[in-house]
Amino acid sequence: LFYEDAGHSDAVFRHLQEVYQELSLFEKYQLYWAVFLHDIGKSRGGDHSEIGVGLAKQIFARLGYEDNADAIYFLILNHLTMEQLAFRRNLKDEETIAEFARLVKNRRWLRMLYLLTYADMAAARKNVWTEWKGILLQELFAKADHYLKALAEPGASPVFDWEEIDYGSIKLSDTLQITFNDRSNFSEVLVVT
Repeated sequence: LFYEDAGHSDAVFRHLQEVYQELSLFEKYQLYWAVFLHDIGKSRGGDHSEIGVGLAKQIFARLGYEDNADAIYFLILNHLTMEQLAFRRNLKDEETIAEFARLVKNRRWLRMLYLLTYADMAAARKNVWTEWKGILLQELFAKADHYLKALAEPGASPVFDWEEIDYGSIKLSDTLQITFNDRSNFSEVLVVT
């Protein structure tokens, strides 16, 4: 995301770059810490996210890190939340979006969580990050950002009038075809390969 010409042409990656560029220098430092520490609790057994927050607090105390680290702790604790929600829940359900937005609390943390989710997935294995997953994460990000922006306006209540993602724009190979049919209570996905 550092480089303008990173060899990626898809719209989701360009969107991630734009979100990254919107971060302040301090937010980038917080994001770097979260990227560096988010999986530190994996070898300890138990919930590695919760363990990771405890370890991060110990590390910061030893380093004398005195800046506000709440965002870093939030990112470490919730670094799997966005992908789990985007891939397992109905993103057209208003309560799903509202619940996620309430967890995130503000647009700054949402941006950093979105970028951390990308970094975590893209670095895991070659085929973990796909354009399809990117589009789902972008949809969740856009809807939660819209919700949080509306909440930030005095006396406003969120209105769910977001623009839907164009799933037809996903590039497919000759051996894979997908169709989407949105119904009132569910989405039908047909995959032929």
